[in-house]
Amino acid sequence: MAILTSILALGLFIDQAYTLQDKGPGYLMDVSPSGKTMVGMTTTADGIGFVFTEGKPKTYVKAPGLQFRAVNDSEFVTGCVYTAPSKALSWLRWKGITYLNFSPEPPSAITNAVNRTNLMVGMVHSSRGHLTAFKQTAAGVTTLLLGDPLSTTLSSATCVSNSGLVGGYVMDNGGYRAGYWRGRGFNPIPTPSEAQFNAPIAILDDGTMVGFSWQRDGNLQVTWEHGYVWTPSTGYEDIAPLESGHRLQLLDVNSQHVAVGVGRHKSGSTWSAYAVKWTRTGGLQKLSDLVTDGSATGWVLDQTQWIDDSGRIYGNGTYKGARRMFMLTPVPNRPL
Repeated sequence: MAILTSILALGLFIDQAYTLQDKGPGYLMDVSPSGKTMVGMTTTADGIGFVFTEGKPKTYVKAPGLQFRAVNDSEFVTGCVYTAPSKALSWLRWKGITYLNFSPEPPSAITNAVNRTNLMVGMVHSSRGHLTAFKQTAAGVTTLLLGDPLSTTLSSATCVSNSGLVGGYVMDNGGYRAGYWRGRGFNPIPTPSEAQFNAPIAILDDGTMVGFSWQRDGNLQVTWEHGYVWTPSTGYEDIAPLESGHRLQLLDVNSQHVAVGVGRHKSGSTWSAYAVKWTRTGGLQKLSDLVTDGSATGWVLDQTQWIDDSGRIYGNGTYKGARRMFMLTPVPNRPL
């Protein structure tokens, strides 16, 4: 017990080891729950999205400003085109791009996530510059999600669980207040005293959310950024970056409440990113430290986007300077 205590004190917690598999060029945005479909954008030209599904030809879709942002196991893809104005969209292999319909039509809209029932969530911009969260079914039924009971109509939906819980934030006292919608009522969660802004990025059926909170100075520069895990049973848990002055965003979580994301540190005037994993027992760790079989040689693991219940992790990085995607698979019976 004394040896284990010493190891924990040194930050050398024995954790799961991984092996890395190259998933090809591109910038990954999301992976379907089964891990069979990946979506994102190419890095060779603007406005080209990709859909890679196991056992099917790689599919590329081109539209000005296109971003594929989320996908489910039915290959139902959501995203947007960042043009003037931005337009929210869905994509199906047999149908192609369909732009979401709203009444009245907003000046711009984006989708951020989709669940297994093809329920999409995002935000619309009004003609007066207001943001309003929405959820829309594949049949086109739209529900606007307001900030009640916080008496604000400024809101954004960032994530959705398979059971239909919608995570997002509302504008409150000049900042962002994170929470979730059950039906149309908004349920806020705490914001750390150091931060004015708080946004969830992933939500589970049990209500667990991960995301990040931050503070800005008078020049709108981020001065403080921490990740967090919130559960209905344990409440808000602030996750500090690996070192003072670093930044942290948690971007996904699995049913075992293992979270992944991205840390950042500044050297001179340049910010560099590194992929991270967090567990309640092991704390926050760089994923590059957990790949010990040599498969990550030549790689810089920048960011983790997704983790499934078996522990597989997908993310973005560079290999010998070229932008590529990766998958980390747990190595059975092989701790560090």
